Amino acid sequence: MEFNISTDIFEDLTYLLYNKTFDINSFSKRFIQSNKESGCFILEKPNISPSIFNILLKYIYSGKLTVKKNVKCLYVIIAAYDLQLQNVVEHLENYFKENDSAWKLPKDFFIISEQRQLKQLEEQVLKLACTDPIIIFNCKDFPQLNEGFLIRLLKRNDLELNEINIFIIWSNGELSILDFVIDTRKWTPIDFMNLEKTIRNCIPHIRFYQMSLGDYTEVKNEFKDILPNGLDDEIMQHFKDSNPLMRIPSNDNILPPRESACPFDSNIINAKDVALIATWINGGKGKKHVFQFKNIHFKFECVYRSSIDGFDKYDNLYKYKRVVIVIKVRNSGEIIGVYNPFGWDISYSEYILFKLFRDFLSRYFIFSLTNRVNPIISLRGWPEMT
Repeated sequence: MEFNISTDIFEDLTYLLYNKTFDINSFSKRFIQSNKESGCFILEKPNISPSIFNILLKYIYSGKLTVKKNVKCLYVIIAAYDLQLQNVVEHLENYFKENDSAWKLPKDFFIISEQRQLKQLEEQVLKLACTDPIIIFNCKDFPQLNEGFLIRLLKRNDLELNEINIFIIWSNGELSILDFVIDTRKWTPIDFMNLEKTIRNCIPHIRFYQMSLGDYTEVKNEFKDILPNGLDDEIMQHFKDSNPLMRIPSNDNILPPRESACPFDSNIINAKDVALIATWINGGKGKKHVFQFKNIHFKFECVYRSSIDGFDKYDNLYKYKRVVIVIKVRNSGEIIGVYNPFGWDISYSEYILFKLFRDFLSRYFIFSLTNRVNPIISLRGWPEMT
């Protein structure tokens, strides 16, 4: 094999084209050229790197697909789709569907956003992005995100980001594209006009009615000139109603609250995290078949909060069984926790009883929600006495 700066020359391409295990239609006439002088077939695919093509070439010869850890699997799928190697596409799609850890966000999110042919992977990467969207909105590539793909993200009910953060972070991302000064007090009318043109199609998918009055006021003060006509009057009337239960917008097109907006009394975890923890308590593993928050069949109640109760007044916890403790580590932002089905105030005789039946009674585990795309659960089972 010879190597050129921009081209790899593979020997025995004739064998490749006539190998009965390979569908010659995959290499249509629009891809293949014949060089009569050299007797070679030339396949021009500038969007496929030689290293990726080499992986697929080995698959065509041997029927075995080997992708090393340092190779981007998504690029292999994209190339396989381009070459109509459907078996490879289906195999790697299943790999990604069954292994959330295979995704490398945010980079993979932006790769998929430009590959509209991979519908199944689009849906999965959007779902994963919703669990930790801040890494998408804060990414340097965000201003170049395909508008249609951004709208699909904004439309999702499971997007785990407050509406105020969606609007401010997203608008600031667009500002960098337009080379604007972030301080809107220094903007000209033309600046606002340019921003409105840029984000016009996305604004209808921001759920303004789900903002608090304070959040909406902040958005209005900064961006009033680009908000839809009549929106301010409707929302202010919405907040003037003294009965929150009667705050039902008259517009039938008002979007519902996102799932992340489900009420749950915690400053660390949200309703979706609780649904995952409930699934683990119920014996589930990983992120498959996770409960919906509204379908959890037992109640979570906050009985201790260090920001209110202090760090040395947790005696009240000893009277509870089936306790979940969640901790957010200062500075690092790590979110870790433990579930103890028996509580901590048990007698030695009770412990012996639990120990005898721990194989089917014990569901003790620790977990990490630091990375919500790949949450971790471990040590299921009652710990040994020390």
